[in-house]
Amino acid sequence: MKEIKLNVQGMVCEGCERRVINVLNSLEGIENVVANHNDGTVLINLNKDISLDLISSLPTLSQVQYVSVVYHVV
Repeated sequence: MKEIKLNVQGMVCEGCERRVINVLNSLEGIENVVANHNDGTVLINLNKDISLDLISSLPTLSQVQYVSVVYHVV
């Protein structure tokens, strides 16, 4: 299994967490998503390869101004 850690800025509440989790869970190949607004991280567990470009193009991650993403593939 592959894990991607996103460091995000501007995720300030549990509602923000839910929006990020819901949009990421809509992708095929994502097994689990954990978002934490307190430390500004999103952990994504994948069961197949997914392009980071695809992840960053999702509306919640690319068009909503409160989220910027830095990628770390673990």
